Amino acid sequence: MRKLLIISAVLLVITGLVVFALTNLNSLIAGNKDRILQQVEHILGREVEIQEIGVTVWGGIGARLTQFRIAEDPAFSPDDFISANDLQVNVALLPLLSQEIQVTRIILHQPRIQIIRNEQGQFNFASLAQGGQAAQEAAPADSAESSSESSSASASAAIPLLIALVDIEGGAVRYIDKQDGSDFSVTQLDLRANDLSLDQPVFIKLAAAVLAEQQNVAIEIQVGPVGPALENADQIPLKGTAALNQLDLETLRKALPQIAQQIPPGLGTSGPINLKADFAGRVGAVDLSNIDLQATVFDANEPNIQVTGSFGPVGAEVANPVEESNLDVDVSFGPVALERLQKFGPLAGKLPPDLSLGGPISVTAHASGTPKNFALTSLIEASSSAIRFGELLTKPSGTSFALTTQARVTPEAVSFQEVKLNFHTLELTARGTIGPGNPPTLDITLDSNQVELGDLQPLLPLLHAYGLSGNFETHMKIAGQLDADTVPQINGTISLRNGGATIAQLAQPVTDMQTSITFTGQGAQLTNTSARIGQSQVQLDAHLEQFKPLKLQYELNAPLLRMADLQSADSPGDPEDALQGIQATGRAWMQGDELRHEGKLTSKQGSVAQIAYTDFQLVTSLANQIAKIDSFKVQAFQGTIQGTGQYAFGTDQPQFSVTSQVTALNLTQLFRAALPLSDQMVQGIASLDVSLSGRGQTWDDIKPTVQGRGKAEIVDGAVLDLNIAEGVLSGLTGISGLSFAISPTVRDKYPAIFTSAHTEFDELKSRFSLSDSKINLDSLRIAARDFMMQGAGWLDFDQHVDLRATLALSKTLSADIIKGTKEIKYIANEEDRLELPFALRGIMPGVTPTPDAAYLGTLLQRAATNALQERLLDKFLPTTREDSPQQKASGAGQTKGTSQKRKPSLQEQLIQKGLDSLFGR
Repeated sequence: MRKLLIISAVLLVITGLVVFALTNLNSLIAGNKDRILQQVEHILGREVEIQEIGVTVWGGIGARLTQFRIAEDPAFSPDDFISANDLQVNVALLPLLSQEIQVTRIILHQPRIQIIRNEQGQFNFASLAQGGQAAQEAAPADSAESSSESSSASASAAIPLLIALVDIEGGAVRYIDKQDGSDFSVTQLDLRANDLSLDQPVFIKLAAAVLAEQQNVAIEIQVGPVGPALENADQIPLKGTAALNQLDLETLRKALPQIAQQIPPGLGTSGPINLKADFAGRVGAVDLSNIDLQATVFDANEPNIQVTGSFGPVGAEVANPVEESNLDVDVSFGPVALERLQKFGPLAGKLPPDLSLGGPISVTAHASGTPKNFALTSLIEASSSAIRFGELLTKPSGTSFALTTQARVTPEAVSFQEVKLNFHTLELTARGTIGPGNPPTLDITLDSNQVELGDLQPLLPLLHAYGLSGNFETHMKIAGQLDADTVPQINGTISLRNGGATIAQLAQPVTDMQTSITFTGQGAQLTNTSARIGQSQVQLDAHLEQFKPLKLQYELNAPLLRMADLQSADSPGDPEDALQGIQATGRAWMQGDELRHEGKLTSKQGSVAQIAYTDFQLVTSLANQIAKIDSFKVQAFQGTIQGTGQYAFGTDQPQFSVTSQVTALNLTQLFRAALPLSDQMVQGIASLDVSLSGRGQTWDDIKPTVQGRGKAEIVDGAVLDLNIAEGVLSGLTGISGLSFAISPTVRDKYPAIFTSAHTEFDELKSRFSLSDSKINLDSLRIAARDFMMQGAGWLDFDQHVDLRATLALSKTLSADIIKGTKEIKYIANEEDRLELPFALRGIMPGVTPTPDAAYLGTLLQRAATNALQERLLDKFLPTTREDSPQQKASGAGQTKGTSQKRKPSLQEQLIQKGLDSLFGR
């Protein structure tokens, strides 16, 4: 009973105190309303307006203000800074008993707050709590800038206390930044602070809807202790947690242009951003920990990028976060469709056009250190993706592809403890450093496992195209600068054992390839490189003195090269053709921007296209865009072929020139072996000196430009399928006034002329020149036992011929023909030999010689005159005149074994002179 009385007494006392306090507060408010508003305006430096003010006990003893507003700084906006339908100011109970007001809490119900930053970077709340307008008026005009700075500092220091005093329920904040164009609103803002004190931490809890319909931001902060001075807000202790859920990046982009500028185009944010983080430190230097950022990019259907870890400090006291802050971050990216990366702004248009991507790729990475000096571990996984890069790479989905990296990144270098590429059966490992700069430097060691190239053929088109196989392995060290003018130092080896290849141009596969390339800094050695092509064995040694400028020496040896092994399956060639004793030596080097070469190729003997040869020698050179045959010599067709030449290819119309000497070449063997598809027109043993030049890329271009000259000689030969002598003599029957027929006796005596289908000769000689697509025969001479032909003319590359010549028969043949044909004796020359001019025109070999009818007609007229003169002499001087040439040839007027030569008498001379005058002789 006694306890009940005590409790009742206490309650009565408390109730009395509350009633007294309310009465006290009501009288204070009623008597001091205007003064209170004036003091608030003086403290804030702003106009304050309320509609009603009264006492409330809801949520604590205090005053309730309706239609409350704080005016904006007119330098920023004509709108209100803060407006609220209801503002509650709670006060402490005990001080109120002594008519002293001590504010414990300010509660804003559904306020509307506007925060503005102007073009100079000043905020609209910076002028709050400055001591009012009087403090501003007391400031000297010329110290406005310093006053503004000190005011801002004071305001910044007062903000934690101001926030700690205020509770906000269902507020809305609009932020306008006139520096970067930002303009966005925060709604459903709830803010509460507890334990207001200068020497104890202040706890603040905030929740709001940021660019969302529901609350998606939650922040819990412990600030302080602030300290009594509030002189350096950056030193105020600070810790707490923050969470951001379902933030739409596209909406944020529109509201905050400065963020939009930092987001590369084509990122394709198809989902919201979620962020959680803890923070601790001071206002001026905060460390972020337990960071968890999730986002959805590249138009994915679910979050595909996550960043976790810690970073800091950041803040006003951290002048250079890149150098002073520490990071310990894990990044997970993917899976992302590779083809989607091609639309990403930094990559769009920069990837090679023949790169085709498809399927997912994933990246995980861990970085720890500072942004300028951090350790990196990463993994790129693309086994489920399909990648095609021109003719270099064809990777189908399902083929393993992973790149792992362990490195340290500093401003001085990127140091790789290990970078490993696992691609199907290939394992390639790199270690070393890459230094920045222009040009960059590197010191890298590369090591591979022993891989069978045949396993990589489906993935590497070049390997597949040539059917490359064999055990490949490399161990190399590369050090130096990377630029167009410098080749780094390369040391190490590349080896291939038991290799093979299938080359379309070769009928037989390449097998048993063995090679080892040893790099020696600026050069390389290729030693004991051998391979087998069918039954042919080849060995190559090369010494690369330096990569740049190129300087190379080589030697190739082959005991036997079968042409059937080297030629394609479509034209396998003769299985007996082979080159024996092949040796090729030479050197190549760069002089300026031009490649130069000198080489020699020899072969002891062999056969090509059934053409047997011995002692093949070829010396070539290349300089100034001119390829030269410095010397060429080979024994073939029972003769020798040698020559020189050059080919200038530096212009649109390449130019060439050739000088050749041919000695004792068997034309029959030449046509049979080298020109089997051509009709053989000439046979014999030929010697030739010729110089040719021309220009063009095709034969149709070259043909009209060919020029040259030379001489040819053929002995013991024949012009096939054309009997010139017989054709000329047979053509005499068509000459008017000449009744001509070769007697059977003469035909039987000279079968080479009258029964052969060919023009057989002992020697053919001619000088010639080439121009205008023609071979001009300046002097053609064909000599045989029974005739000789001399003439001039031309023939072209299409075997058209136009030749004028004279056929001169031997004295013996002429005499035999004259015996059988009376008229013929009158066209013989002074040596009693028949000389018959003729023409040869048409297309070889279908041509027929045609005698010169006009010339022969003149001879026949002269022959008729001679015949009449002889009859007159015989009539008047039958026994005293000198025998005519025809009589001498036939034996007429001579006594066997004697000669009737004597000096004509005066009478005979007078008669002869008269006849000559009469007949015009």
